[in-house]
Amino acid sequence: MRPEPVREIVIVGGGTAGWMTAAALAQVLGPGQRIRLVESEEIGTIGVGEATIPNIRHFNAALEIDEDEFIRATQGTFKLGIQFCDWGRVGDAYIHGFGNVGPDLGLVPFHHYWLKMRALGRAPGLEAFQINTAAPEQAKFQRPDPALRGSPLGDVGYAFHFDAGLYARFLRQRAESRGVQRVEGRIVRVHQRERDGFVESVLLANGETVAGQLFVDCSGLRGLLIEREDFELFGASSWLQVMTGQYLMPRGWHPLVDQRSDDEVAALVAHCAQVVANCLQRMPTQQDFIERHCRAPKPEMA
Repeated sequence: MRPEPVREIVIVGGGTAGWMTAAALAQVLGPGQRIRLVESEEIGTIGVGEATIPNIRHFNAALEIDEDEFIRATQGTFKLGIQFCDWGRVGDAYIHGFGNVGPDLGLVPFHHYWLKMRALGRAPGLEAFQINTAAPEQAKFQRPDPALRGSPLGDVGYAFHFDAGLYARFLRQRAESRGVQRVEGRIVRVHQRERDGFVESVLLANGETVAGQLFVDCSGLRGLLIEREDFELFGASSWLQVMTGQYLMPRGWHPLVDQRSDDEVAALVAHCAQVVANCLQRMPTQQDFIERHCRAPKPEMA
């Protein structure tokens, strides 16, 4: 016996998470399902700067969002990585760049050559070998150029930083244009089936009941569906083991690296750093790139 197809979907909570979910479901599922999003203006959302990783580009692409339009609508900017301050020790900082470190050297990855030269004091830090860590130091940016395959300029990984409230508004417009219905109301009770705890409906403060076959909890820290007093789906987990792994370094490098003389390896590593430096000179500044492609209109003065 085939299960009954899901036709009624209810998203609990708006904001970035809720409207991302609504827009994605409407895009993928099409008009065959009824999608409703319940949120309350009494609670509202916090319009903060949203930091993202490159996966957000895949999400926007799946929704067929024009990137320049998205940047303008959210007053966003581009980011090439994440800087971690005081991560290993107080006063220490490093940039995790969104991209590959060093070129593709075939059988033996680049970092093995770097490890040997670093041990001999003949190589700079890894940031010199990645366009994503070198460019932020000079406030430069460009999208990857597919015509420059094999070049650092063809491998520029990036994400965005934008206003979360504006992104939610942008996605809401897209979702509602595809049939998503917004329900105004504050949830005061969750109704479950007695036999298995399956969520059947939510009760709003105004007395309205919103029923569905599939519920998605996007209510943030409140966890209206998944973190109630009588039920906790996700418990707190510790990141201690991840933190204690900082500053671990490989004990050595691939033995094939030793088949070349130290001078040969040093020349190879120096060449890789110079390629990145040359590419950096060709990149426009981030501000110039935004002005040319996706500058947001200036706000009107009251």
